[in-house]
Amino acid sequence: MLPEEKARVKIDEKLSKAGWYIVDRNEYVPQTTSAIREALTQGNKESDYLFFIDNKAIAVLEAKRADNPLGKDVESQAENYARTPLSWYGLWENGFIPLVYMSNGEKILFKNLLSDEEEYTEIDTFHTPKEMLRLIKRFSEYGALPKLEKQTLRDCQYNAELNFEKSIKSGQKKNLAVLATGSGKTYLACLASYRLLNYTSTKRILFLVDRNNLACQTESEFSQFSMTENKKEMNALYDIKRLRREDDLKGDIVISTIQKLFAVMTGQTLNDDDEDAEDERIADVFERVLKQINN
Repeated sequence: MLPEEKARVKIDEKLSKAGWYIVDRNEYVPQTTSAIREALTQGNKESDYLFFIDNKAIAVLEAKRADNPLGKDVESQAENYARTPLSWYGLWENGFIPLVYMSNGEKILFKNLLSDEEEYTEIDTFHTPKEMLRLIKRFSEYGALPKLEKQTLRDCQYNAELNFEKSIKSGQKKNLAVLATGSGKTYLACLASYRLLNYTSTKRILFLVDRNNLACQTESEFSQFSMTENKKEMNALYDIKRLRREDDLKGDIVISTIQKLFAVMTGQTLNDDDEDAEDERIADVFERVLKQINN
């Protein structure tokens, strides 16, 4: 490979690790966090990478070979791309692209055109979509969801999560995942919950089951889930509560039987009974109320 190509390989790896889909300009998929190679700017010029969130350009990256010192000439080139976007793609700022990066595969330099800083700052890693939005003080409901890494996910889990995120980005708030028994539906729920809580405006997750033993298993699986940014277990990042009293509804992730949630919503007192006995007691109340409603 040529020196430029070797640098691009390293840059692509770092961008992918930061949550960006790296695509050629004829492969762009709307509503994805994409870094588009050789993206067009005014005068038929090409920016090495142009970053999009919510179909709006948020950053440019000028890539050079490893022995390039990333001097003033590269700064001028990169900033020219940032200030000459095409009119037909969306922008986060009126008339220019706010974030500028330069890299030779070994070093990354960064500048925010919205700030008063004149000099570039060296950073260790590329910013994630979520971090870029924070840097320009903007918000996106679902646009900061980064590239989904398959890692240890089964094909069915990976595809289900991709389709779920595609659906909510298109405005479909009600979704149903249908997977075979034993395919890891609870693990999928952990993944979806983490990504919603960490990258979107979602404030709280409710996971419903119909028996306390399932609630116990679910609490354990959510607590130990570690497919997170820093591989920390979920219980170190979020307050996970099994619903035992009304105050538990304030948790970040609330796990409850349907019966217990019904009891809380109808003002019943939750006793410290044996959980199996409690299941049966509340289920009886639930059944009586349903009969009254139907009659």
